[in-house]
Amino acid sequence: MSIFHELNVPCPSCGTVVEFDAVYSLNADRRPDLRGKILDGSFQRKDCPKCDNEFRLDPELTYVDVGRGQWIG
Repeated sequence: MSIFHELNVPCPSCGTVVEFDAVYSLNADRRPDLRGKILDGSFQRKDCPKCDNEFRLDPELTYVDVGRGQWIG
């Protein structure tokens, strides 16, 4: 099971609050789309609606991929 929490994070450039669905636990077997985002660098990354600065949340999650024998905390 993957676990998400909604967070309001200030943009590091202008301070505008940006809403994120932060991932706290990721089951890659059930959410291969999020595994793909990790691999392509777009995971938990957004553009600020005010200044267009692109930033991401620092990952703080548990990652489980049973099919590949991976567990990362």
